[in-house]
Amino acid sequence: MSIWKVEGDGYRSINCAVFSPTGDLIASGHHDGTIRLWDLDGAPIGSPFIGHSKFTESSVESVAFNQSGDHIVSSSRGGDIRIYDLLGNLVHKSPGHNGAAWVAAFSPNDKLVASSGHDGAVRIWNVHDTRLNKMSEDRYDIRTQGVAIGGCDMYGSPLAFSPQGNLVVCSGQESSVRAWTLDGELIFDAVGHTGRIRALAFSSNGDLIASGGEDSTMRLWDLSGKPVSKPFFGHTGTVESISFSNEGDYIATGGDNTIRLWNLSGRSIGPPVVVLASIKTISIHPHEDLLVSSGDNTMCLWSLSDYLVNR
Repeated sequence: MSIWKVEGDGYRSINCAVFSPTGDLIASGHHDGTIRLWDLDGAPIGSPFIGHSKFTESSVESVAFNQSGDHIVSSSRGGDIRIYDLLGNLVHKSPGHNGAAWVAAFSPNDKLVASSGHDGAVRIWNVHDTRLNKMSEDRYDIRTQGVAIGGCDMYGSPLAFSPQGNLVVCSGQESSVRAWTLDGELIFDAVGHTGRIRALAFSSNGDLIASGGEDSTMRLWDLSGKPVSKPFFGHTGTVESISFSNEGDYIATGGDNTIRLWNLSGRSIGPPVVVLASIKTISIHPHEDLLVSSGDNTMCLWSLSDYLVNR
């Protein structure tokens, strides 16, 4: 059941939304290059963050809180990576990628940021280097040895840090799930999807990786890259986003105008939540049975309680 809906228009269309670690805030990224904060009643907090909007290719592609909940990292179609405090002050900035920066995420200890981009690279940044107000230039690219375009799928690779902070997963050029150490060692390159991967997420304990993509399936993998169940079938279009519950007992997927809930064996929990808009991102609340979705010109907060009765 939808609790509230926020609608944007034109260049304010909403690309992404995520809960803060405490669950009392939602951050959203917009096509006009702004980032906005919201409370759980759907009311905006403060003024929009406007750093990305100074660039021609300014659309914000991802937003993420650090574990402390006091900073937000964002990536843009213009390729830059930026970190803000909750008042909208720019704390760190980086030119990021040659081409769009698709995703940026903090490590669990808040000391690093990983990002993926259209240049086919996954990059690791030291966010505590404040020289010239920039993230450290001592970055390194995680790339596949001997391949000109390596590391990740250049056409929109998702990315996630493991909860332990020792691994980064991304999607490969051949619809595979790739896991890397922070030293750039490839741990596995798991094949299974038959289309591009659009979503990746770790379970809260770090034992499972979920992937979803253009083949309309979600798949679960262990940390050696082996599938742990049959593919989850249900979506009729691309699986755009995945979110684990904090307890790790259910998973939400978003795509094809629906949000679907699953237990870990692949059984669907309740009927699909039908959304009258395309879905780009979903995020489960860290402590309550709530979910925020974004896509097209809308951001919605949903109550999942009725759907989870028979989980």
